[in-house]
Amino acid sequence: MSAWGLSEVERRLANMVKIGVISAVDHDAKKIRVEAGGMNSAWLPWPVEMGRNFKRWRPLRQGQQVVMVAPSGELAQATVIGMLYSSSLDAPDTNPDLDLVLFEDGTRCQYNSAAHQLDVDLGTSSLTMNRGSITLESNGSTIEMDAAGIRLNGARIDLN
Repeated sequence: MSAWGLSEVERRLANMVKIGVISAVDHDAKKIRVEAGGMNSAWLPWPVEMGRNFKRWRPLRQGQQVVMVAPSGELAQATVIGMLYSSSLDAPDTNPDLDLVLFEDGTRCQYNSAAHQLDVDLGTSSLTMNRGSITLESNGSTIEMDAAGIRLNGARIDLN
């Protein structure tokens, strides 16, 4: 094999799996460019979460670390197969019992499988549900429901 052929094989092998950072995002086209090793990729489709009964829209962002796979070693044909946490975009928690979605405005939606509890917190309003009760709070007023009954607490309660 010639020196050129060997270097071409080495280049393709080195490009088969790359870790890079999203450098540009086109939300309308659902495509991203990834910078890896000083080179920018072509526009690539991003990974989706889709099942039989759901589709999830998860907008990606610049600076997010990703793993690309290019089976032929050509980055123009690469596919992003996953995302990684990084020092600039770290995990919002480390509790292994917690499934958590944390939004930029501070809104949290989490399920703790050990406690069997679902919490949604929007700042001034929240919802907590577990196997024994539901509590809804908003701006100082609460509704609590459990086996003992329903309790309403607020500055004013109107019943129709």
